[in-house]
Amino acid sequence: GPTSLRSSAIEGFVSAMSARAGERLQVFASARPATRARLEIFRLGYYGGAGARRVLSLPETEVTPQPVPEPATERLRACRWAPSFTFDVGRDWPSGVYLGRLTAASGADSFVVFVVRDDRPCDVLVQCSTTTWAAYNRWPEHGSLYDDGAKEWSWGPHVQVSYDRPWSKYCQLLDAPQSLGSGEVLLWEYPLLYWLEQRGCDVSYTTSEDTHR
Repeated sequence: GPTSLRSSAIEGFVSAMSARAGERLQVFASARPATRARLEIFRLGYYGGAGARRVLSLPETEVTPQPVPEPATERLRACRWAPSFTFDVGRDWPSGVYLGRLTAASGADSFVVFVVRDDRPCDVLVQCSTTTWAAYNRWPEHGSLYDDGAKEWSWGPHVQVSYDRPWSKYCQLLDAPQSLGSGEVLLWEYPLLYWLEQRGCDVSYTTSEDTHR
């Protein structure tokens, strides 16, 4: 059912899809029921086959249920949640795709995702397809650009989607529970960045929104 697209035991999103080293980010989290929860941040990459490196662990904090917004104009759902975690992107964190793991006291967990970008010249620039992630994000149930809750596929027009909400399980093409909270990065971008970094390529990372800006 639609509720399986969510991890309502613990779920969240980051205040920005990308940031530079030294900038401050917030994570907005919700948990049903309320719980103590922790946040760990990992940089995705090759790392000798490990696939990621933990760069930060934040202290446990109380996370409470936060409201699911009703659809607004053009079906827009934007969460206005109180922040649960605040941290500064490390000045020594290289450009990359960073995955945060939210873990509740029960052991339930889900992801948040963001990109650290820089302005240096590089041989390969990977643009994460964050606008596509947002378009297909169904959170909480029928919240995607293409899902109006009535037809299998809805083509609009006059639909908006927000980044201010968790990322639901990506369910259109295959059953991939690991996508909960990560947008589509673990399905599509992660194999590419793993391969590029395994081969020692000079690579930096950005997002669709950064390209538009």
